[in-house]
Amino acid sequence: MDYLHYTAIDFVLDEYFQQWILSPNEETDSFWDTWQLQHPEKEMEIEEARRTIHALRFKADILLNEQQHRMLRNILESIQKKDQVIPLIKEKKVLVWYTHWKRIAAGLLVGAFAISAISYWYLNRKISYETKYGEIQTIILPDQTKVTLNAHSRLHFERNWQSDKPREVWLKGEAFFEVTKKTPHDPAARFQVHTEDLTVEVLGTKFNVNQREQLTAVSLNEGKIQLKLETTTPSKDILMAPGEMVKFSETNQKIEKITIQAENQSSWTKNFWVLTNTSLAEIAKRIETTYGYKVSITNEQLLSESISGVLPTRNIKNLLDVLSTTYNVKIQITNNRITISK
Repeated sequence: MDYLHYTAIDFVLDEYFQQWILSPNEETDSFWDTWQLQHPEKEMEIEEARRTIHALRFKADILLNEQQHRMLRNILESIQKKDQVIPLIKEKKVLVWYTHWKRIAAGLLVGAFAISAISYWYLNRKISYETKYGEIQTIILPDQTKVTLNAHSRLHFERNWQSDKPREVWLKGEAFFEVTKKTPHDPAARFQVHTEDLTVEVLGTKFNVNQREQLTAVSLNEGKIQLKLETTTPSKDILMAPGEMVKFSETNQKIEKITIQAENQSSWTKNFWVLTNTSLAEIAKRIETTYGYKVSITNEQLLSESISGVLPTRNIKNLLDVLSTTYNVKIQITNNRITISK
C-alpha cells in the first residue's frame, strides 16, 4: 500500500491504520513505527487521523462498506473547506449554512458514525502537540516550518492557515523553531509564536523559546526577530540580532538582554546540555522541568557550585551518572525523587 500520498482522511478510512490505532500488535507496531521514521513529513496527518479515530470510536471488527466510505469522505472533506459567506433566503430568511447542514443531516442516516465525524471535525479546529517528561518531538507545520518541542511542553495552532494572515502558533514550555521563509510581500510572511506574556514575530529564522514558571527566555540563532511584550505597561517591542538572548520575568516585569552562544541554548535538541558556569541548583531545576523528578540537594554548599561542560540528556540515568562523577556527589533515586548529597 502506498501511504505516501495519504491525507488524514485516507488514514482514517484505512483498515490497517485503524487496526494499529485501536488494536495494535507486534506486526502493526513494527510497520507503522518504521514507516513514520522514514516519512516524518506525514507526522501531522497521522496525528490528526489518530485523534479522529479515537473520537469516532471505531470498532475494530466493523468495516465500512463502500457507500459509507464515500459518505464519510464527502462529509469530512466538506467540513475541511473554508467557511463560506452565505446570503439569506428571501422568503423564510433561513441562513444557507443551516440549509447546508440540514442537507448533510439528511444523509447522516448512515448512522451515528458520520454524526461523530462531523462533530469532531467541526468542533476541533486546532491541532495540538504535547510532550511528556523526558520526551522530545519534531513537528512539521503546514508551511513546512520545523519545530522541535522539548519535554513537558505544548504547542497548538489552527488546522488551516489562511494565505492572507500571519502564521501563528501558541507555545507553553520550550521549542526550537526553524521557520520557512516567505517573500516579504506575502501576507503570510510573518510567523508569530505566542507565549503567556510575549509574542515572537519573524519572517524566517532559527530561534529558541523557553517559557517556564513566569520566566520567558528567547535566544536567536539566525535572522532577526521582534519581541512584543504585551503584558508590560506600556507594551514594548524589542529587536533581536543573532547571538542575543532576551529574558523577561512576568513576576517583576524585568527585561534582560545579553550576548550568548545561541547554539548552546538549543543544544537540548541534540540530546545534550552545554553548561557554562551553571550552578547545581539550576541544573536541578532543569532536571525537574525536563524529567518530572523532584530534586533535593541536602548540602547547601553544593547549591552554589558551578560546572562548565556537556551533560548527555538522552536519558536520566546517563545524565545523573555524569553529574555524580563531575561533582563527586552521591545521587539516589527513590520513586519520583532525586536526592543529591556529599
